[in-house]
Amino acid sequence: QLYVRHGETIVNYLTSTVLPALGDKHDEYLLRELAQRWENHKIMNKWMTRFFMYLDRYYVKHHSLPKLSEAGLQAFKTHVFEHVKADCVQAMIQVINMERD
Repeated sequence: QLYVRHGETIVNYLTSTVLPALGDKHDEYLLRELAQRWENHKIMNKWMTRFFMYLDRYYVKHHSLPKLSEAGLQAFKTHVFEHVKADCVQAMIQVINMERD
C-alpha cells in the first residue's frame, strides 16, 4: 500500500501543481518553467527515495517493481512531459529562430 501511495502522491503533485503552472506559459517562459519544475522534481524524488529506502530495498525487490526513483522519473515523463512535449518543441524552434535573427 505504501508503494502505491508513494506513486499516487507524486502523480497528484504533478497533475495538481506542475501541469497548471506550465499550462499558462509559452515560448521561452515555458522552457524555463519546465526546467525549474524538473529540477524541483528531481530533488523531491531524491528525498522521497531516501525516506522510503526500506521500501526500495525489500518490498520493491521482492515484488519486481520499478525502484522508487525510477517510478518518480517515469511519472514526470508520463504526466508532465508528454503533455507539454509539442509546445516545448515549438518553443525551442522559436528560441532558435530568434537567436538566428
